[in-house]
Amino acid sequence: MSEVERQYHFATDDGVVEDLRRCRREDRHAFDQFVVFIQELRNDIRLCEQLIDETYSDDVISLIDPLRDLQSERLNVYIVKLYAIGPWRVLTAGDHRSRKVAILAILHRSEAYSAASIERLRKSYEKLGFTKLG
Repeated sequence: MSEVERQYHFATDDGVVEDLRRCRREDRHAFDQFVVFIQELRNDIRLCEQLIDETYSDDVISLIDPLRDLQSERLNVYIVKLYAIGPWRVLTAGDHRSRKVAILAILHRSEAYSAASIERLRKSYEKLGFTKLG
């Protein structure tokens, strides 16, 4: 298998567009940072793989943490914290079998762990065709 075949594909859930609109209204600085971050993801597939690696951090990503509520259901979902965007969280998912990484949502930390957000993430995970962890 070639290096290109091993790389992950990047996707975003449809709801991320509305998340970004909301972020733009509430926090223009965070919105600008997210636009740059997503553009970098689209152009660097290796960075996409890092979004589901709990050991990864760099000068942009401060922490990648499994979302325990969904990991216990065998859904491979993570919360990504970025240095420049304090109270906002990027919620990602990875599917090793199909080699896909996706942004499921961009939420303020005050709502990232809510029951409604958890349900939204479940639906996004399924809609994108991600498989449960083995």
